Amino acid sequence: LLIGPRALRTSSESFARMAHGEMIWFNVCLLMFRPQSLFDALLRPALVNPKVTAIQFVLDESERESWVTQVVPKAEATGGAEKLREPRWVPLKQEAVSFILADTAEGTTEAHLSFWGEPFMSRTAGFDIPRFVFHVQAHSDLIPQLLELERRFRSPSAR
Repeated sequence: LLIGPRALRTSSESFARMAHGEMIWFNVCLLMFRPQSLFDALLRPALVNPKVTAIQFVLDESERESWVTQVVPKAEATGGAEKLREPRWVPLKQEAVSFILADTAEGTTEAHLSFWGEPFMSRTAGFDIPRFVFHVQAHSDLIPQLLELERRFRSPSAR
């Protein structure tokens, strides 16, 4: 399902509120968490969601400063920082996709998927922000592909 600019924030917030288990945030730009309002709409709902047990980011090394200065302090302020695992720092500059995976109450996996570049991202104030996101439902053939992409970045030998 294509989610456009008008519904993006509410859909992302709802996705995090409905998540269960471990969430995977793959190749996201952490600069989007610089404004407190975006952090509160995108990551905070997952941090305070009692059904989310862990949040694993898979990030390019270039995101390390934003992790330390933007994500960790704001997560600590929510009281949910213990859910954050240390990111997997892997080379992702060549990856054209970004996604968030989460289990549902039914035990299936769904995702929010976006692509780097136009028309899916727009460049604002020096960083890319999502303009369109696909809500990938559990029955989609894309889910196993996204899971496999995330798995490829679990061990140094797989990169």
